Amino acid sequence: MRITFYHQARFDGGRRTGISVDDDDALHYFEPGDEGDHDPRLLWYVDVRCEGDKLPAQPRQVPEWFVNNEAFFVEGLRRTAADIELGLDAELWPFHRQLADGPQGARCSVVVLAVRRLSGREMAANIRALAENWKPILERLAVLEVR
Repeated sequence: MRITFYHQARFDGGRRTGISVDDDDALHYFEPGDEGDHDPRLLWYVDVRCEGDKLPAQPRQVPEWFVNNEAFFVEGLRRTAADIELGLDAELWPFHRQLADGPQGARCSVVVLAVRRLSGREMAANIRALAENWKPILERLAVLEVR
């Protein structure tokens, strides 16, 4: 089983946060941008990717699992931010950081991509903000409605 927490910023200032389970989007939250023109292209993203046999089977259980293991994920995000404090090198992206000793034996990693050099220099601050707001961000996720 695979679960991915994703946090994305768009060129128009919009932010999308969500969780996918086995590559199917399950939960999400979207905050529209205020940059004027609609431009949904990604400016940067942070993924927390986990694989393992003991991960939550139901999508609604995944945010709780991430919150229950908050210390592990927040520390992993902080270490990732420290790794890229000077920015991301466009030739070495996306940046991957393996997180040792994941909850319930999960193999976890943080994957970061910034498509512009300027946003790459800001990624450490973006990741620290994500770490500092881990629980509130997870709490606002809602089940993705299929239309």
